[in-house]
Amino acid sequence: MAVERVPLAMWVVSLGLLMVAAGCAANAGQTVVAGAGGDDLSTRAARAVALLDAPQNLDAAAGRQAWDALWSVADEAAADDPDRFEFIVQAARAGLWLATYVEPKDEALVGRVLALTNTAVSLKPERVEGHHYRAVVLGLVARQDPLKGPDAMKSMVADGRKAAQIDGGFEQGGPHRLLGGLYLKAPGPPAGVGSPRRALHHLKKAVELAPLHPGNLVLLAQAHQAVDAPAEAAALLERFEALDASAHSPVVMAYWRGQAQETRKALTE
Repeated sequence: MAVERVPLAMWVVSLGLLMVAAGCAANAGQTVVAGAGGDDLSTRAARAVALLDAPQNLDAAAGRQAWDALWSVADEAAADDPDRFEFIVQAARAGLWLATYVEPKDEALVGRVLALTNTAVSLKPERVEGHHYRAVVLGLVARQDPLKGPDAMKSMVADGRKAAQIDGGFEQGGPHRLLGGLYLKAPGPPAGVGSPRRALHHLKKAVELAPLHPGNLVLLAQAHQAVDAPAEAAALLERFEALDASAHSPVVMAYWRGQAQETRKALTE
């Protein structure tokens, strides 16, 4: 059975969960700011980033601790600090994780993250981080205020495409995962940008870049379901079930297990 894309008003309410697909979950191998041997800001930042880079231990308390530390560091960094950009994008990363999984209704948190991403794009528009994280946080903004949904979709597509152009492999295929999830879940024209064909294109690319990311597999399964390809969808769900869960945050895996179960159920209806 094909996936039914929801009306715009309902879709923007679910945008926060869509952002899980975008790559805001912490993953090992992210860019780490200056090491513990640096100045005090770098030491504090490095310790906070270490929390994000240990996904198997990343829970609500650790996520909050990382965000508090990184927001403080980013806020205190001088304009001429050579590490300021890294402080900013790592703070955005921590804030997105917290806002997605723990505090989705915290408007102040989402507003701070949006400000961080705007600054990141302004500082280094040639870098992928600001564009990708801004696309992600715009989904959370729209979730909190559905009236912003149409404009958010357009901006998410623009930033997502720019991020994919710069580095489509960032955060294990994050830009392609974001665009694929957006095209998959959004309503079609004229209300939205939904397109199963475009969703398949980007999600296949995400799986090609990072075949062990749970969101890549489950979203691609959902995209195949959307175009009435149940065998392909079922095969991807089997690949998801075979993943090593210990390599991912329990919070993240719990979400994707739920998504996989719903997709598997829909395939049998």
